[in-house]
Amino acid sequence: MEQGILIYKNIHEVYSVVEDNLRKALKLKGPLLHQESIYHMPSLKGERKVRQVITEVEENRLLSFVSFLGQDQVKTTYSFRDEGDGFTYVRLKEEATSDSMLRKYNYLLFSLPVLSSGAKKKLQRKLQSLKQMLEGEKK
Repeated sequence: MEQGILIYKNIHEVYSVVEDNLRKALKLKGPLLHQESIYHMPSLKGERKVRQVITEVEENRLLSFVSFLGQDQVKTTYSFRDEGDGFTYVRLKEEATSDSMLRKYNYLLFSLPVLSSGAKKKLQRKLQSLKQMLEGEKK
């Protein structure tokens, strides 16, 4: 699943904000690549451990991390492209996989166009939030 948005800010500002938000969310300091964050998420069966690892960092081009929850993995990737004249195109992509055969097929099923609209809307909301944060409210 992936979505993109055009933001009226230069690529350095956009990348910096996404990187700073990732650092704050995962409580990381120093170089990001290969850093790991672990937290406990409430669930119906108590708490579940979520491990997140920064897998790719290319300044002003790419930020990617993988979240591990039991047998499931979700790879989240932000990619950035300079569009000139102070504009930056940001693409947000999420790919889910699982070691469980049943969940693997579930992820494949929900990636079909007819069932993917909810996931696409979630990604679009994240991008819209980033755009509003960077550009401010338009009047």
